[in-house]
Amino acid sequence: MSQSIEKIKQFMDWYPEAGEVKTVIWNLLEAAMASPNADTWSANDRSNVMFFYSRMGEFMDAAYVVVPPLLQILSSSELKD
Repeated sequence: MSQSIEKIKQFMDWYPEAGEVKTVIWNLLEAAMASPNADTWSANDRSNVMFFYSRMGEFMDAAYVVVPPLLQILSSSELKD
């Protein structure tokens, strides 16, 4: 579990704002949709990708609210051990 926590800390250090993460994800989505490979996607496939993008944005917003206080709690409890 400590490796997972460390990876989350690193990610949030590299991308300190949820908006920055959402921008990167949007850029990836735009590139994917403009790719010649996307021509083979059905309307349903495209819809699913857009739905995923939308849910990831909500997830990022929630994570950037919830995770920092949890990391603080975990950090302070590690200091007590």
